[in-house]
Amino acid sequence: MRVRIGWTLGLLLLFVLGGTGRALALDVRASVDRRSARVGDQVLLTVVVEGGLRSLPDPELPDLKPDFDLYSGSTSRSYSFLNGKVSASLTRQYVLIPRRTGTLVIGPITVRSHGQTAQTRPIQIQVAAAAAPPVPPPSSKGETGSTTGTEDIFVRATVDKTSPYVYEQVTYRVRLYTRRNLLENPGFSPPSTQGFWKEDLPPRPPRVETVNGRRYRVLEVDLAVFPTAPGKLTIGEATLECNVEAPLRGRDPFSMFGGGLFDGERKVLRTRPVTLQVKPLPPGAPAGFAGAVGEYSLRVSADRTEVKQNEPITLTVEVTGRGNLRTVGDVQLPDMPDFRSYPSSSNEKTNRDGTTVGGTVTRQFVLVPLSAGRKTIPPVRLVTFSPRRGAYRILRSEPIPVTVTAASGSAPAGDANRTDI
Repeated sequence: MRVRIGWTLGLLLLFVLGGTGRALALDVRASVDRRSARVGDQVLLTVVVEGGLRSLPDPELPDLKPDFDLYSGSTSRSYSFLNGKVSASLTRQYVLIPRRTGTLVIGPITVRSHGQTAQTRPIQIQVAAAAAPPVPPPSSKGETGSTTGTEDIFVRATVDKTSPYVYEQVTYRVRLYTRRNLLENPGFSPPSTQGFWKEDLPPRPPRVETVNGRRYRVLEVDLAVFPTAPGKLTIGEATLECNVEAPLRGRDPFSMFGGGLFDGERKVLRTRPVTLQVKPLPPGAPAGFAGAVGEYSLRVSADRTEVKQNEPITLTVEVTGRGNLRTVGDVQLPDMPDFRSYPSSSNEKTNRDGTTVGGTVTRQFVLVPLSAGRKTIPPVRLVTFSPRRGAYRILRSEPIPVTVTAASGSAPAGDANRTDI
């Protein structure tokens, strides 16, 4: 109990002295754990602020965005009471990741409190280019892209075509190759896709690939993008933020998230932008073309082909295939002088099968025959553009014969003007 009382009285005395005594002059120091690094390496910046017991201010960092990625690290505080003097210390750590080569400067770091100002001296860091990563072979025919990072961990961004047509799908892939244990799931920031429609594709399971005789664990993110205008369009840079084990310390680099005691190291990997030269659709589109770009088929069916006059028939029109269903638009029925038609329902079902976006557009109509007799639902026509063929296609359904019998109490067709004597 005496120990507890003594500790309480000591704290009370410390705070009283700190609150009424004269504060020590502010002091701030900054240091880095290395003065030379490569692009993408982690540099640990430590800032120590010292002064009186009064609440110490947080350090004010200069603008580091053009040269570094900045991440907040640990924070620690300490207090001391020695020879009647009270002092406090605040230590803040930051992770800096150089973004470019050259002599990069961490400008003065400032602290301000109660009219006092203290600053550190600038710190210079020499940054060299990262060692060139290996280039994996393309995973599909016609795939092109670029690779950034180091030999141990790098990212590759590719597209399956660089000269698509307007509204044609381009598959954009980002693959992370690592020989380092991941301490957590990487953070993915997708690229800017202004001028495109974008669809996320299903995730792929992690796998192992051998590149230049070395085994890498590979994580992949795929996007389907559809250019909406001809000309040059750019898919911006994507970013992967990783927390990796450093060093490996003899553990298996192919276990999912490592294990045991380790030091984490943050890595930020950026892809290079990809520029596409988008081709316009060729001139001379057939009449009725409304923008359907893709590889489609057309199916038209009626729920029955024998009805009484004025009884409804449900006509179902299905457009199925690969492409962005938004380009299909409304399906138009041909002229039907023997029927009165009413739109009934509309449905779109999108499928993302592997790396392909497609699905089915379903439109239903109610047709009411106007008279009895043998009738025909004429063919439904849809004009599409096939990127694979580089040509327009006219899809046309088969005509559907319908037998219409006279409604009860109505005169048969052709006898309306007959008079019995």
